Amino acid sequence: MAHIRIDRQQQRFMLINLGVGRYIGTMSTQNPPAIDVRSLSKSYGKTHAVRSVSFVIEPGESVALLGPNGAGKTTLLDMIEGIASPTSGQVQLFGMGWASDAPALRQLIGLSLQSTAYLDYVSIGELAQLFATLTHSTRQRAHQSLEQVGLAHLSKRSFKALSGGEKQRFSLAMAVMHRPRLLLLDEPTTALDPNARHDCWSLIQGLKRDGITVLLTTHYMDEATALSDRIILINQGQLVADGTLATLLQQSGLTGGVTIDTAAPLDTLPLPWVVAPHRQGWLIASQPGHPDPTVQEVLTHLDRLSVTVRGVQTHQPTLDDVFRYLTGRDLS
Repeated sequence: MAHIRIDRQQQRFMLINLGVGRYIGTMSTQNPPAIDVRSLSKSYGKTHAVRSVSFVIEPGESVALLGPNGAGKTTLLDMIEGIASPTSGQVQLFGMGWASDAPALRQLIGLSLQSTAYLDYVSIGELAQLFATLTHSTRQRAHQSLEQVGLAHLSKRSFKALSGGEKQRFSLAMAVMHRPRLLLLDEPTTALDPNARHDCWSLIQGLKRDGITVLLTTHYMDEATALSDRIILINQGQLVADGTLATLLQQSGLTGGVTIDTAAPLDTLPLPWVVAPHRQGWLIASQPGHPDPTVQEVLTHLDRLSVTVRGVQTHQPTLDDVFRYLTGRDLS
């Protein structure tokens, strides 16, 4: 008999999605938050991965945890999942904690990782049936889960033979097999091509419409904007902002402007606007409370200063601008 090696990613997935018993917890009638994180910290020796993070997510909300690689997003998600123990602080899901209510919580949440290892040469139909047995679901529910992600017609295909996008859709199907109330997604579209990413977006948006609470980690601004009602920005383990995109833009005081690509630096020139480095060259914006500069105004001024312009376009503030404004670094 062949030995099956279960790595950390598999173990993490099984603890949440496969450790589901028939336990029926006693739920509060007062609709506690889906996620209540209070002063949560996690340290590994002298490394502080998460630093006193607090936030609340209500049932039915979709929230994106956004930050660059290494910001602490996955560590934070590990503690919410009950896989990692906090150094300090606490997590409650639907009014319950992992220490006392683990069987009930495993029945209430689903999890999809950046990548999950399945048995490569087993058909996805058989894998779905296995998950149905482990989660006390029906064979019909297994088939419905594959239908939900558009994979029912591939039920006889092995997991190894699926494309990257199909594998991620299958992982989502297994995460919602037992109809969870909360779905936790860790970088759900990392390394997928644009078409596969948008397919996954459509699936997640459908789950949102079904009333499932969603928390996803991502470093893609467009993904956070498309899939979430609210955005939490995290940097170096600390929460730096929490709110809707409109609220974050308003609180930052950032306005629109013009991006300019030039051969020479602009921050030393006598320009009547705020000048800041930008991935497309330089961002030229007005002071808060003043009208945005027009392209023609900027080009006229630069022409007087004999600056050669290689490219120009209007610019509206983005999440990346907010993040750069708050932290001094880019999201990407």
